[in-house]
Amino acid sequence: MKDKLKYDFTCLDCNYIFSNDENIKSCPKCGSKKLFKNIDVSLNCEINVDISVSYKGKSSERVGKRKRPGFEFEHVETLDYLGNPVAIDSRRDRKEDTYFKTVTDKKTTDKRIVRDKKLSDHKGFGSEKK
Repeated sequence: MKDKLKYDFTCLDCNYIFSNDENIKSCPKCGSKKLFKNIDVSLNCEINVDISVSYKGKSSERVGKRKRPGFEFEHVETLDYLGNPVAIDSRRDRKEDTYFKTVTDKKTTDKRIVRDKKLSDHKGFGSEKK
């Protein structure tokens, strides 16, 4: 992070505006000690934000033994284990017994992981642990 401070002064008697170090005591034009000190701070930093959106829906039909959503959609934007931004999209449809997941690199838009298989074969992972 690179920070910068800039000091500007305004004389309240003659309205003269000048820049100097922060230890100035009087106006260089009229000598007045009535000064208004304006501090301009410039901060440069990077902020990473994770975004997650999910949707779960139920149908009128009961799917499976437990009362669970019939289908789920999830979109997550986060960082992978190397610190690179990725987008993770997943879809589970219990009625159609499908599970689909993609992990996309946000910089290159390359799809790193694509999984499309039966949901019944996808056991022991995340919210699908049994």
